[in-house]
Amino acid sequence: MLGAMVRLTRTVRFAINPPGAPTRAGEGFCGRPGLSGFGALYELEVSITGEVGTKTGYLMDIKAIDALAREQCVPILERHAHTRPTEDPALAMPEAFDALARAMPLTLERLVLRLSPMHAIEVNAMTIKRNAALMCLSYDFAASHRLHVAELTDEENRRLFGKCNWENGHGHNYQFEVRIEVPVHEATPQITPAQVDGVCRELILQRYDHRHLNLDCEEFGEGGVNPTVENIARVFYERLAPAIERLGGRLHEVLVRESDRTSATYPVHAPI
Repeated sequence: MLGAMVRLTRTVRFAINPPGAPTRAGEGFCGRPGLSGFGALYELEVSITGEVGTKTGYLMDIKAIDALAREQCVPILERHAHTRPTEDPALAMPEAFDALARAMPLTLERLVLRLSPMHAIEVNAMTIKRNAALMCLSYDFAASHRLHVAELTDEENRRLFGKCNWENGHGHNYQFEVRIEVPVHEATPQITPAQVDGVCRELILQRYDHRHLNLDCEEFGEGGVNPTVENIARVFYERLAPAIERLGGRLHEVLVRESDRTSATYPVHAPI
């Protein structure tokens, strides 16, 4: 393991407070700087790659990652928030990525700004080259399904799918995330989260939420595909991609999570 290449990810919490608000020192778990007045708390996820130190076992001291993120990124994000509060936050991310990449002694692979539990913006080496960012939006829905292959016998289906083959089906509280590549230069109109919400509501939530996928949705019904989490991710991607393109974005991938232990992403891209 010593000397091996690894990826290390660190989450840095910080607040952007209203201009003129008193400065609060805060601490790591609740953000530093801390919240003051009607400030907003954010998370910055920093992923770096490199070789593990042969003596320390560290890739990099996480305290040093925290310090660099707060020194290089937070002032840029705060400046954009205060001087251009109505702009798309994605426009600030390339500047923050470049500043941190120059200061980081190791390779900065990706930088994610979490605006809320359901909305994040990612930039990485691939998107920076294309002058783009990834808008990541998550949604919840509930549905039931039965895993069953008509060409197999009942015994084979039970052996393969176990309790997921129960005749009347079973349910999941699903979550799906769309990751949309958007331009980050101001000459191009930005696709908005509200527009994406509308598309996801129309094409996904209205069709699949509180449904029995096998019985209510022809793509998973007789003659369709088995409603595994893998197939659900692909079907969602194929339904959403043309609509997202019409809005001016490009659907990078869709992740579907059926539990805290199982998820599927489609399509799969080469490593950054």
